[in-house]
Amino acid sequence: MAKISVIVPIYNAEKYLAQCIESIIHHTQRDLQILHINDGSTDSSLSIAQDFAQRDARIEIHTQSNQGQGAARNNGLQHANGEYISFVDADDYLSQGGLNRMIALAEQYNADIVKYKIHFMRYDAPCIYNSVADFEMDVDVIAGKAQALNRYDISDYHVVDAIFRTDII
Repeated sequence: MAKISVIVPIYNAEKYLAQCIESIIHHTQRDLQILHINDGSTDSSLSIAQDFAQRDARIEIHTQSNQGQGAARNNGLQHANGEYISFVDADDYLSQGGLNRMIALAEQYNADIVKYKIHFMRYDAPCIYNSVADFEMDVDVIAGKAQALNRYDISDYHVVDAIFRTDII
């Protein structure tokens, strides 16, 4: 079992995908499972993911017909074996140390969910998760499904700004 499974839905993301994958495979958290869910891409996204998978055994690729990001994430959940789950969009990338810091906070507070803020670099560009230093101020620790449901307006809840303990999903 990996410490964390990182699920990346991929659909026509050739412009950003290499940077996204690089940020995950070079992350300081080495005990991770990387699940790329190809959602019927028609560009070179699948080929890019396959090139990385040949070089890194932690990467798994699963392909489905185009069903949308939600279905791709659900597909990833079926294959996830990590203690925690993180969702990363193919046009995003992780700051170094971010996953380690979130896992440490989840363990420190026995949290089921650790939410954090994302920082948008530009309106028309991919975003980067806040630096590790920002997690201290911006983190929100949640224990239990009931607290999560009561705490947040589900219609405004983004999965790319949190890690989740797998057994609550």
